[in-house]
Amino acid sequence: MAKRKKRKEAEKKKNGYEIELLGLSLIIISIIGFIPGTGIVGNFIRDFSKFLVGPWYSILLVALIISGSYMIVKREKPDLFTSKLIGLYVLFIGILLLSHINYLADTKLSGIEILTETINNFMVGKTGPANLGGGVIGALFSLLFVNLFAIKGTKIIIFLFIISGIVMFTGVSIYDAVMWFKNSIVKKPQLSNKDKKDIKKIEDQYE
Repeated sequence: MAKRKKRKEAEKKKNGYEIELLGLSLIIISIIGFIPGTGIVGNFIRDFSKFLVGPWYSILLVALIISGSYMIVKREKPDLFTSKLIGLYVLFIGILLLSHINYLADTKLSGIEILTETINNFMVGKTGPANLGGGVIGALFSLLFVNLFAIKGTKIIIFLFIISGIVMFTGVSIYDAVMWFKNSIVKKPQLSNKDKKDIKKIEDQYE
């Protein structure tokens, strides 16, 4: 029993070190991707991130840094499917869709051209925000929703994605947000000291 317990502790310790090294690797990869002039590896990380999400590639690298930091501190892999994180994914997909819809409005693309043109623009080196939209991920979701709902319908889907993502991440319902906004606008009038004294005087006279 004692040997088994020691063996389990040793395995747990070893797994902890492996997770720490993995977290450190993610942080280093992200930093190399952020810093310009880091050679072929840095360019590859940066370009691959742009290929996936277009001009929002920095958010992807920041997410890797956060995940790596979590692994180092907690010595465990993060749960990537909590309700808050799913809300962030939905919100991010909405942002990528919005970027790509604006890109499609300029190019008049439709069908499979949405995806192929995005990839072609990346391959020929046109990596500006206006040419990549939401990257290949934004292109895939745009291809799906534009075929199903057209451009106007997709804009409604984007609005729903963004609102749903915010609600899931914050845990604040739409009703609570509306009531807070209403209460912050409609404020109760503040009485001056003179008004308070007059009211008190009238109340005393009434008594």
